[in-house]
Parts: sequence; structure tokens; C-alpha cells
Amino acid sequence: MNPRKDFRTFRRLLLLATIISTIPAQAANVTWDGSESSEWQQGANWDNGSGPAVGDVVFINSGTVDFATDPGYNLRAIRLLGGQFHVSDGLFRATFNPSWDSHVEGVMIQTGGAVEINELEIGRTMGTTGLYQLSNGSLRINRALSDPSTGTGNIPLFGVQQV
Repeated sequence: MNPRKDFRTFRRLLLLATIISTIPAQAANVTWDGSESSEWQQGANWDNGSGPAVGDVVFINSGTVDFATDPGYNLRAIRLLGGQFHVSDGLFRATFNPSWDSHVEGVMIQTGGAVEINELEIGRTMGTTGLYQLSNGSLRINRALSDPSTGTGNIPLFGVQQV
């Protein structure tokens, strides 16, 4: 037994474990199933059984989702492809990756709280519509699209039909 060699091996393993523990986890796609209630923070309402985490992309295809809390994390994007998403309190953030956008092809109703999104596309897919109703709270859209006709400036993308 060589204590010096054993110590070097231990140091290398410790360094490797430290490096691995600092690598961020891969973002997941998490889908709302609403099987327990309409509350966002209820883990059983999500297909993974625990709910969204930092950097995830959230899909809501149907049902009603009530967001009234600050979960303390930042999502990559939300894809509201059907159903209703109500924000009444807390901070909803989908700005984890600045190059991602969020889609509303259902109904998003904000009666309070704060929503911060990189880019918001309402009625994004051809033949779809969406609605974002803001009656209280704050909405911050961090980025808009360039004007396709000039290639300059920024324009929000609301209800654009691509032909």
C-alpha cells in the first residue's frame, strides 16, 4: 500500500466529482396534465410528477393552470398550445436562454404578479389564434423580432400568419 499514491488518486477522484457536480443538468420538456388540481406548484399536475425546474420548457396543451406563486426558478420557455394559463401573483420567468421564445396559442390571463419573457409569439402557428389578456400586474418582453421588410428595428410578433 502506497499512501502517497492513494492520496493522489483520492485527489483526482475528488476533482472529477467536483467538476461533474458543476455541470448543469440538461433542460427537460415538462407537460401539464392537471391530474391533481389547477395549481402550478402541485407536482402531481405535471407529467414528470414533480413539476418544472430551472431551464425547462413547459408545455400546456389543455386544461386550466393557476399560477399564483414565485417558484424561484427561470424557465427556458412556455408553450401554451391550448387551455388557459392564469397568472394572479408571483413572478413567472421564461428568460433562461435569451434565444428562446414563448408561444401562446391558448388563453393567457394575467390579473396580477409579474411575467417576464424573452419573446412572446401569440398565434404563432398558421391557422392558430391566441389571447394574452393583461388587466393587472406587469408584463416584460425582453426581446422582439427584427422587421422582416427592413431587417432593422424590433417588432413584437402578434398573430402573424406565415404564408
